[in-house]
Amino acid sequence: MSAVHSEFREHALASRITQGVLEHDAVRSHGAVVAALQLYPISHAIADVFVPALRTLEQRAGADARQAGARMIHVHIRQLIDGQEI
Repeated sequence: MSAVHSEFREHALASRITQGVLEHDAVRSHGAVVAALQLYPISHAIADVFVPALRTLEQRAGADARQAGARMIHVHIRQLIDGQEI
């Protein structure tokens, strides 16, 4: 895999997802999820971007925030699996 710019590394994308969910900024969280799914294999994105983001959401804001993040991520993964444009 070629070098990934630091703003698109796993930790940065997880942070943007977390921030987007906490600030109700759908554009920020959507962009980070789409970038993760385009840059990394889905298993890698789940393990190294989405799981850490969801864990942080639960730690910082509780189960409801984690669930909101999980629903948003699920929609994007489902679209990717179904062959829809994300």
